[in-house]
Formats: sequence, C-alpha cells, structure tokens
Amino acid sequence: MALESGPALPLRPVHVRAARHADGSILLSWTRRSRADADGWGVAEPALEHVPEAWQLQIFNGSTLKRTIGSASAAAVYGTAEQSADFGGPATNFNFSVRQVSPVLGAGHATMGTFNG
Repeated sequence: MALESGPALPLRPVHVRAARHADGSILLSWTRRSRADADGWGVAEPALEHVPEAWQLQIFNGSTLKRTIGSASAAAVYGTAEQSADFGGPATNFNFSVRQVSPVLGAGHATMGTFNG
C-alpha cells in the first residue's frame, strides 16, 4: 500500500494579492501558513515549517500555463518583459496559483488567485 503524503504537504497560502506598480510590473504576494506554532495569526509571520523557504507561482491565460516563477519569499514580481513575452503586452487579466515547495515532500497545496487590471 502506498503512503499518502497529501496531509503532510505544505498548507495552501492565504491572502493572495496582485497589484500593478507604476513601472508596469505586477507584485504578487501571499501569506504563508504553517502547522508549526499552531499556524498563529498574530502580528508576526507564521513560523517557517519547510526550510529553505521556496515557492512556486504559476501564471495562466485561461487554462494555458504561461510561466512558472520561483521565489524564496512570500512575494514575486511579474515583470513587464515577462508579461510581454506571455501576453504580447501588459497583462490585463490572468489567473495564478501559488504553492509552497518542501525540499522533502515537493510542491504543496495550491491557492488560486486572479489579476484583473
């Protein structure tokens, strides 16, 4: 019988946000969750459960994956050059997913977000 790793995978991040900067880049950010310290929701960031911290962000046009971005923190920038390569100009609408990546277990559970701008 195969072991099921789903319950042990990194939790879905929460509070996904996407905001365009004056230079045209888009800042995508989220809040990490953790089973360590009971996923505390206080002022401080939740404890880091999977070290080193690593994230996988995927940009979609409809159901088509356009780009995967890695990040070592709970934010990533989708630059204007990448948007032009993926959408032929500034991206106005797209879906994205973000998941924490464990060095032992792999990619965790994803949260979906939408950019409309």
